Amino acid sequence: MAPTLFGETMRVLNKRKIHWIVKHWVDGDLSHYRIARTQGISPRHARRVFNKYSNAKEIVLHKPGRLPIPITKDEIQLVTALYKTQPMGAVNMEKVLTIDSQHIPHNRIHKIMKQQGIAFVQPNKSRKRKYIRFERKYSNSLWHIDWKQFHGKQLCAVLDDASRLVVGYGLFDNATSENSMKNPAGASPGVSDGFFMLQNGSPQAAGY
Repeated sequence: MAPTLFGETMRVLNKRKIHWIVKHWVDGDLSHYRIARTQGISPRHARRVFNKYSNAKEIVLHKPGRLPIPITKDEIQLVTALYKTQPMGAVNMEKVLTIDSQHIPHNRIHKIMKQQGIAFVQPNKSRKRKYIRFERKYSNSLWHIDWKQFHGKQLCAVLDDASRLVVGYGLFDNATSENSMKNPAGASPGVSDGFFMLQNGSPQAAGY
């Protein structure tokens, strides 16, 4: 969405908003500036909308964006020939073709490979992933304890799961569960009813 002269982003107009613009433009009860301001568009664009749809019997909105470029026979032959000599995935094939000055985007290559039966849709990769992580709704209901090597020492950091706030940290010689509970955040108030989650995923009651 492009910025307008109002310093805001240009909003997408639907049929209802277009009808509203045309109606008030014809009625003359609002200024052109006010019509544009209300819909979050520029006055010039509001005028374009009116000129385009004022006499239209039905408002037809097309899908925005460029039309996809059809795949050519040369691209199909290039991809299939390369796959026969060097079976590989779309990403690696894009690199090889680029070296040969015959660049084809890997998404386009993958589309060709699916059309030719070389690649197949994998449902496990297509589905939306449920990321394995903890996301508590309220602060202080769960804290993470993570370790990292830092200048020859072991850095222990405690993060609140909901807010991602670094509650506390400490430097130790060894990364142990005992040192985890020695972290300064372990004695902070407000966590006695929650849990610590150690780096390996094992819970540790906060009221130790």
